[in-house]
Amino acid sequence: MNATLKEPLKKTKKSKEKPQKEIPHNKVMEFIGKVKDFYKVDCHLVHPLGKFRINVWTKEEKQDCVIPTFHLTDSYYVYYTPSGEIVDETIKRKLDKKSIFS
Repeated sequence: MNATLKEPLKKTKKSKEKPQKEIPHNKVMEFIGKVKDFYKVDCHLVHPLGKFRINVWTKEEKQDCVIPTFHLTDSYYVYYTPSGEIVDETIKRKLDKKSIFS
């Protein structure tokens, strides 16, 4: 019986790309598009695996008011891929007749 020694298997490292800690401002602005009465956009990391919350704020100035009114008009839950793509994972609310007319 002949026995040959084989080299032990080497552990290979998987190339895992780390999730991003922030999304570049120009990518966020491209994602939300043009917004009427735009004031600012907030982008916060909410999950360590690259999940972000993007909030879009608008500013409304009324003639009779001294102080402008600010509104949170849109909010998105997104995944920012290591390759630099923003994937919208926001759960959209389904509209039905009861919710529209109540």
